[in-house]
Amino acid sequence: MDIYNEIVNEKFKIISPQKYALELKERFLNNPALWYERISPKSKADEFIKATNCDYSEIWHDHCAVCFKPIDKDTTENVYLSEDEFTWVCESCFKEIQLRK
Repeated sequence: MDIYNEIVNEKFKIISPQKYALELKERFLNNPALWYERISPKSKADEFIKATNCDYSEIWHDHCAVCFKPIDKDTTENVYLSEDEFTWVCESCFKEIQLRK
């Protein structure tokens, strides 16, 4: 089964990766415990905190579930995120999903 068939019925919301990265930056700056929830071991979280000057958006990234295109703070096109906030899809793959409905 191809990935399109697996996610064609998912509900997605449109996301600006740059805005999303800024929100992450603020959230992790205001709540440093989040670093330790997302990164293990603790020493690695400490290393990233120091290397990024507490800016989680510097290391945040994901990939399109269909074509594996990177999605990060430098992505300028809007992308799509599933309601469960697990599946990311780039704009061109999202258009293809819509054609299959």
